[in-house]
Amino acid sequence: MKIYYNVFVLLVIIFLLILTFKVNLKITENFENKELKNCKVVIAGCAKDIDKYLNITTKKMLEIASMFANYKIIIFENDSKDETLNLLKKFEKNNKNVVILTETGLSTKPGYTRTCKLAYARNKIIEYIKENELMEFDYFINMDMDNVNEKLTTSTIK
Repeated sequence: MKIYYNVFVLLVIIFLLILTFKVNLKITENFENKELKNCKVVIAGCAKDIDKYLNITTKKMLEIASMFANYKIIIFENDSKDETLNLLKKFEKNNKNVVILTETGLSTKPGYTRTCKLAYARNKIIEYIKENELMEFDYFINMDMDNVNEKLTTSTIK
């Protein structure tokens, strides 16, 4: 049963990667046509113990969001031992288009590998999107919340 679950999680991750790749291609295509200003986007990410990267990452998210007519930023946080949750709550408080989802105890679930935790968090974001009728958005961008996005700018998206 466990192997089936791991295969399922792997398939979900592959699907999300393909979806992200297709969205990135569509963004590049539309950016060149300057259609993005008429589109809506959901920007999402998973966070745990990343307080040292949050300032630059949240700025990057807002920079990307500014390319669109409307946006929603959704971040799932779990079990951070640093200031991640407090910083995310401040980000949410200062921006009406930001939603922070949080859950404790995910780190203690037996058998949950890093991949399983990421899949779980991304599924929680997707559930939130469905439950809050955000499906009318044109694009979904899933971002890494650590320093991977440090060099990402609106000009590099072209």
